[in-house]
Parts: sequence; C-alpha cells; structure tokens
Amino acid sequence: MSDTGTANPARAEQAAWKVPLLWRRRRFVVDPGPQLRASAMVAGLVLLLLVLLDASLILAGAHGREAALRVAPELGEVLRAQDRVEVALLAAISVVFLIGVVVVGLLETHRTAGAAYAIERALDRLAAGALSARVRLRKGDNLQALAAAFNRAASRLEADARAEADELDRIAALPAAPSDVAAQVRALAARKRQLG
Repeated sequence: MSDTGTANPARAEQAAWKVPLLWRRRRFVVDPGPQLRASAMVAGLVLLLLVLLDASLILAGAHGREAALRVAPELGEVLRAQDRVEVALLAAISVVFLIGVVVVGLLETHRTAGAAYAIERALDRLAAGALSARVRLRKGDNLQALAAAFNRAASRLEADARAEADELDRIAALPAAPSDVAAQVRALAARKRQLG
C-alpha cells in the first residue's frame, strides 16, 4: 500500500506534510469556475489600485527629489540609487499584498463554494430518495440559513413519509381489507419506510 493509504496512519500523516500546498488545492477550490473568477476579479481590482497607489507615491517622491537636486546637484547619484531601492521595495510590498489578497479571496470563496457543494450533495441524496439526508456545514461556512432550511424541509419530508407508512400499515391491518390489497398496501408502506 502507498504512503498515503490507510494501512499506516502515521506514514500517511508524514506524507501529507510532504505534499506541496499547490497539490492540495482541492481543499480550498471546490468549484473552480466561480471561485477562481471571483478571486481573479478581486486580484485585478487590487492590482489596478496598487499600480495607481505606487505611481502616485513614486511621483510624489520625484517632486521632492527634484527640489533636493536643485539645492544640491551633487546628491544626484545617491538620490537615483535611493529611488531604485524605494521602487523595488514598493513593488515587493505590492506583490506580497496582492498574493495575500488572492489567498484570502480563495479562502473566503471556499466558505461559500464548500457550503454550496455540501448542500448540492444533500439535495442529490434527497432526490435519490434518501429522506434522511442532512447538511452539515463547518462553523465558519456561509449559507448556514439555507442549510438549516434544507434540514427542516428534509426532516418534515421524512416525518411525513413515516406517518404515511404507519397509516398504510394500519389500513392493511384492517380486517375488512382483501388479502391482495393488504399485501399491496404493506409493500407501499415498506417503500415509504425505506425513504425515511
């Protein structure tokens, strides 16, 4: 069995630490289309704002340096070196900030996309006849109200199916019911119980 199998949990845990974060992205990207699109839109907007902010800071610094060069032209080389360091530092800070925004965006969209995925799976189970299907979301997930409404509706459907099955059993047990009708009613009651 491989290192990530269930035969040796300690080795599986060690192997999980060796897997790069990018290869475990399914943990955060549940529905790639909307999640990545939302993150890209936010990243694009933040990039535009960062470019405008960086440009305005560079231009503001340039005006101050021009005034300093008029007073002391011999400082030209020192001020140009300082400009290069400031631009590099500003670019590095902007890149780190942009990466942070993208990561936070993915984590935040996961709170909605993961919840939507869990609700979709529960709806599929309910549509397949499993009236016991319920949605369990993590504490910080979005769509908690929708999950609670789904769980209330599924509970009601399950309770109704059980009540109908009990009623059908009661009808099948009536002494006046013909045996073939009673058998059909019992079969229907059994199917209703399987739904619940």
